[in-house]
Amino acid sequence: EDVMKVGDIIPYYAKHTANAWLSYALQKGALKGLGISGGFTALIDRPLSTFSGPNSKRQANYFKLDGGLFWQNDKFSVTANVFNILNKYLYTGDYYTTYWSTPAYSWQAEPPRNFRLTVGYRF
Repeated sequence: EDVMKVGDIIPYYAKHTANAWLSYALQKGALKGLGISGGFTALIDRPLSTFSGPNSKRQANYFKLDGGLFWQNDKFSVTANVFNILNKYLYTGDYYTTYWSTPAYSWQAEPPRNFRLTVGYRF
């Protein structure tokens, strides 16, 4: 019977997950509306199987740092973000059972350092 119990290890799911995003914008003066933002995502202790012995395999810990600059007023906004600032090779994975009950693995690589520029107008 494949029933999970409280405390069972779930392959490919991080035991510890943390993320945060902070933004700060100037509220007064000639540069009012100019701001900076930054954040991170961390996935720690990612097992590859339900085996939890001393020789159990683990995925590498995952840490991604993102940041950006922005400017906004009542009508317009411009945001420039940089993702994966540290340009690390990051990946996530999953274990699943196929239609024929064959175990299979799925891996997905994250993009390297990349940029996004967003321009907005509020009607």
